[in-house]
Amino acid sequence: MVLSDTTEVYYRKRDHVEGLGPMNSEYNQGLLLHPSIAFTPDGIPLGILDLKMWSRTELGANQTQDGRKTSIENKESVKWLQGYRALCEFVRESDSKYVYICDREADIYELFQEYVVAGENAPDMLIRANHERRIEGGGCSWSYLETLEPAHTYTITVPRKKGKEAREATIELRFEKLTIKSPQYKKLENIDMYALTATEVDGPK
Repeated sequence: MVLSDTTEVYYRKRDHVEGLGPMNSEYNQGLLLHPSIAFTPDGIPLGILDLKMWSRTELGANQTQDGRKTSIENKESVKWLQGYRALCEFVRESDSKYVYICDREADIYELFQEYVVAGENAPDMLIRANHERRIEGGGCSWSYLETLEPAHTYTITVPRKKGKEAREATIELRFEKLTIKSPQYKKLENIDMYALTATEVDGPK
């Protein structure tokens, strides 16, 4: 497994630190780190496969007035594509199976295109969905998955949290291979991919 995510590093005492940039306000200065870290399926860390580091030149530099017209290569979100590209280069010299795992910020159509372009033996990717996608045949991904019968039901233990005891949770898994349509303004090819949902049955309100 290769987990990729972004970390914000803030500096309080920065009198002699060069290269910092604004974070969530002009008064907070720091750097952004985006590592891709490899783990075994048992959670044993193997090391950092790729690392990007940068600072913003101005507050809001990661946004544009018309983001739809800006190439992904000129956005901060290209970090997700760069992490996957680095993994593709790495697996050329490895016989192991790798899965690129990202949170919902990586739900970017261009990232899915990277998998298609990578071709045969490309590393798989597991991306937490952030957008409901239009699918071939009509309808949308989340709405369609809700109509399916569960493919599998299993039980997990939810760890104890502050003020809450540990408990058992029953999970229903639904999945299907779908043809996802490109966002209309991007004019890219449609992509076949598996979509899945894991839903708790009768969970606490």
